[in-house]
Amino acid sequence: MRLPPNPWIWVSFVVLLGLQWLSVAAAPLSRLLTTVPLAGGDWLVLAAGVLWPVVALEIVKASRGRPLGQPRPTSADSAAAP
Repeated sequence: MRLPPNPWIWVSFVVLLGLQWLSVAAAPLSRLLTTVPLAGGDWLVLAAGVLWPVVALEIVKASRGRPLGQPRPTSADSAAAP
């Protein structure tokens, strides 16, 4: 079973990024939340920490013979196959 597409996911993603940027860039919010801009190396550490589970999962899926990015087949998929 697949979930229906949700066009609001991209709107919420953009709003989230904007709010996170404002929490660092806008002086009043930065003081209120006690945030500081991240350095380039910090962004690399953050990206590595966020992306490694995705990469690991895709490697596991590929080792099981599924193309990268493809979801696991469901029982409904196997019932529809001849």
